[in-house]
Amino acid sequence: MFMKKEQIKHMINLCFFPVLLIVLGLVLALRPDSAVALLTRVLGWILILGGIGKVLAILAFRDYYGLVGWLWAAVFLATGIFFLTDPLILAKSIGLVVGILLIVEGVDGLRTALRLKAVGLPYLTGLILGIVTLAAGMVLILVPMTASRVAITICGVVITIVGIVNLVGRIRDIRRLDAPDDPDIIDADE
Repeated sequence: MFMKKEQIKHMINLCFFPVLLIVLGLVLALRPDSAVALLTRVLGWILILGGIGKVLAILAFRDYYGLVGWLWAAVFLATGIFFLTDPLILAKSIGLVVGILLIVEGVDGLRTALRLKAVGLPYLTGLILGIVTLAAGMVLILVPMTASRVAITICGVVITIVGIVNLVGRIRDIRRLDAPDDPDIIDADE
């Protein structure tokens, strides 16, 4: 049983996006640093192009933009150039931000636990969670790339699983549509 050209095109169209998800997920899971570096470079070029566009708009409409326009153009260009010079800066920044947020949350958890203790309410769980959260935040500040790698790897695994599930579902749908009708089924319209 050979497939017609139209059926092959239809199958490729149905399976393209799930296969793309699988490939993207595998790249994210297996090469998180490369994926972040590529994303940072793309963002860098987008910011540089945005800064150049801003400069051109300022030159074309001088009365409209003023000093604020020049400042925004400088920020876009500087950030874009900075992203291109250190492509892993985005990953480092994510780790630092998450670390700082965890430290703030840990300190707040400890403060809440101590308040609960002062009024005689159960506080031990909150105290333990506050200490663990604070420690995790400190670790992330010391090794910020680890947080980014772990998060990106988890995202890659999830995207790969979603791609596989979609691909299996679409292949199953294609097989159902191509299967011959059961001859024992009686059509009610006849």
